Amino acid sequence: MRIIKDFSTGYHSRNGGGDSISTDGDLPVVDARPVPLPASELPRQTDSRDRRPAPTMVGAALVIIRALAALALAVTLFSTPGEFADVTLGESPADQQTTTAAVIFVGIVVLVFGLGEVFLAWRIFLGSNAARVIAMGLSSVSILVQAIDASTGTTSITLEAGLAGLATDILVLLALSSQRARIYAKRQRVPAVPPSLAPKRLPS
Repeated sequence: MRIIKDFSTGYHSRNGGGDSISTDGDLPVVDARPVPLPASELPRQTDSRDRRPAPTMVGAALVIIRALAALALAVTLFSTPGEFADVTLGESPADQQTTTAAVIFVGIVVLVFGLGEVFLAWRIFLGSNAARVIAMGLSSVSILVQAIDASTGTTSITLEAGLAGLATDILVLLALSSQRARIYAKRQRVPAVPPSLAPKRLPS
């Protein structure tokens, strides 16, 4: 190892992967060429951006919570469709039958949405940028709809109704729009090379 003095100005910062940098300006140079390497082992590229950051895991967990809420609502709609029909249209049997079918249809839509959210959370956890953008888009639409409903007086956001979902959507936006989540989702992934395709080292 040799050291190049005053290679740069000393500073404290962070790199693109979020790791802390603290340097005095000197540059140590390590020559690893004399280190023996087995012929069957390839040099492995390392990148701090390949480590899954906390905002990505939190965002995926919040999307899972949103999915569980949708699945719970779907189960409720499937298990007691008649109760929703009674509350909506009174005692008319024909109207109750029509509304029961409508409630079941809504339950199917909610079930599909919940399963889609589970898949979306899994893709976010794996680092898919498209899934991250879709999740943020769904949260933005949900927040906008609730804001319009609250401003027009259609619904009121209370602790019992609406507040938990609104808070979840806001937290999803905060987590997945963070710099670390964005860098992780947009990083370039280097495919692994199987040993059979690895270049052979020539004897020295």
